Amino acid sequence: MNQEILDNLQKENLDRVITGAHDETSSDLKTMIVDYTGYKLKPENHEITVDMVVQVLAEDFPEIVFAIAEENYLKGFEEGLNADELYKEDPRPQQVLNDLKDE
Repeated sequence: MNQEILDNLQKENLDRVITGAHDETSSDLKTMIVDYTGYKLKPENHEITVDMVVQVLAEDFPEIVFAIAEENYLKGFEEGLNADELYKEDPRPQQVLNDLKDE
């Protein structure tokens, strides 16, 4: 996958508006986090995005964001190691990746 595709997917995920924070199926924690984010950032359109929540958590609760990022990094590293072992057994997936990079 090229970098532009990955960047677009990341942007789509971060720009997603959080819905359902005030309905009967929402958890109290979700409602509190969305309300706090809105109180703190005061968006003009009153919509809270995933990116806004991440910003607020990073500022007010960096320990949790760091722990999540660290876990994500380690899982990605492990996946890379596992993929490397698979490529040694069967080089075809690596050839597909090389072909995608060349496009």
